[in-house]
Amino acid sequence: GHIGYYLAPSFRGKGLGVKLLEMAVIKASKIIPEDEIYLRVEKSNAPSLKCMLKIGGYIHHEDEEHYYVRIKKLSKEDMYGRDQEQA
Repeated sequence: GHIGYYLAPSFRGKGLGVKLLEMAVIKASKIIPEDEIYLRVEKSNAPSLKCMLKIGGYIHHEDEEHYYVRIKKLSKEDMYGRDQEQA
Protein backbone atom coordinates (compact mmCIF):
# COMPACT_ATOMS: atom_id res chain seq x y z
CA GLY A 1 0.00 0.00 0.00
CA HIS A 2 0.90 3.64 -0.07
CA ILE A 3 0.16 6.50 2.28
CA GLY A 4 0.96 10.13 1.98
CA TYR A 5 0.39 12.82 4.53
CA TYR A 6 0.81 16.54 4.91
CA LEU A 7 0.73 18.73 7.99
CA ALA A 8 0.10 22.44 7.72
CA PRO A 9 3.06 24.44 9.03
CA SER A 10 1.11 25.56 12.11
CA PHE A 11 0.74 21.90 13.19
CA ARG A 12 4.36 20.85 12.66
CA GLY A 13 6.78 20.21 15.49
CA LYS A 14 4.06 19.01 17.86
CA GLY A 15 4.43 15.25 17.42
CA LEU A 16 1.34 14.90 15.23
CA GLY A 17 3.24 13.33 12.33
CA VAL A 18 4.60 10.69 14.68
CA LYS A 19 1.10 9.93 16.01
CA LEU A 20 -0.42 9.74 12.52
CA LEU A 21 2.29 7.42 11.24
CA GLU A 22 2.11 5.32 14.40
CA MET A 23 -1.66 4.87 13.99
CA ALA A 24 -1.20 3.89 10.33
CA VAL A 25 1.46 1.31 11.24
CA ILE A 26 -0.78 -0.13 13.98
CA LYS A 27 -3.62 -0.48 11.47
CA ALA A 28 -1.31 -2.07 8.87
CA SER A 29 0.06 -4.43 11.53
CA LYS A 30 -3.42 -5.91 11.92
CA ILE A 31 -3.90 -6.73 8.26
CA ILE A 32 -0.55 -7.77 6.80
CA PRO A 33 1.08 -11.13 7.48
CA GLU A 34 4.70 -9.96 7.50
CA ASP A 35 6.58 -9.37 10.77
CA GLU A 36 7.67 -5.90 9.71
CA ILE A 37 6.18 -2.97 7.84
CA TYR A 38 8.30 -1.79 4.92
CA LEU A 39 8.43 1.94 4.20
CA ARG A 40 10.19 4.14 1.69
CA VAL A 41 10.94 7.81 2.14
CA GLU A 42 12.69 10.30 -0.08
CA LYS A 43 16.09 11.36 1.24
CA SER A 44 14.96 14.98 1.00
CA ASN A 45 12.12 14.31 3.48
CA ALA A 46 14.04 14.39 6.77
CA PRO A 47 10.92 15.06 8.93
CA SER A 48 9.19 11.89 7.70
CA LEU A 49 12.33 9.83 8.22
CA LYS A 50 12.57 11.22 11.75
CA CYS A 51 8.96 10.13 12.42
CA MET A 52 9.71 6.62 11.15
CA LEU A 53 12.80 6.31 13.33
CA LYS A 54 10.99 7.70 16.36
CA ILE A 55 8.43 4.88 16.31
CA GLY A 56 11.07 2.19 16.11
CA GLY A 57 11.95 2.07 12.44
CA TYR A 58 15.45 1.52 11.16
CA ILE A 59 17.05 2.19 7.80
CA HIS A 60 17.40 -1.21 6.15
CA HIS A 61 19.05 0.10 2.99
CA GLU A 62 19.11 3.08 0.67
CA ASP A 63 19.54 4.02 -2.94
CA GLU A 64 20.29 7.32 -4.62
CA GLU A 65 16.89 8.88 -3.85
CA HIS A 66 15.29 6.90 -1.01
CA TYR A 67 15.74 5.34 2.39
CA TYR A 68 14.04 1.99 2.87
CA VAL A 69 12.85 1.69 6.44
CA ARG A 70 11.52 -1.29 8.34
CA ILE A 71 9.36 -1.09 11.43
CA LYS A 72 8.33 -4.05 13.55
CA LYS A 73 4.58 -4.49 13.82
CA LEU A 74 3.04 -2.23 16.45
CA SER A 75 -0.01 -2.55 18.67
CA LYS A 76 -2.02 0.04 20.59
CA GLU A 77 -0.12 -1.01 23.71
CA ASP A 78 3.14 0.03 22.02
CA MET A 79 1.66 3.44 21.31
CA TYR A 80 0.39 3.94 24.87
CA GLY A 81 3.71 2.79 26.30
CA ARG A 82 5.54 5.35 24.19
CA ASP A 83 3.14 8.06 25.41
CA GLN A 84 3.97 7.21 29.02
CA GLU A 85 7.71 7.34 28.35
CA GLN A 86 7.39 10.81 26.85
CA ALA A 87 5.21 12.19 29.70
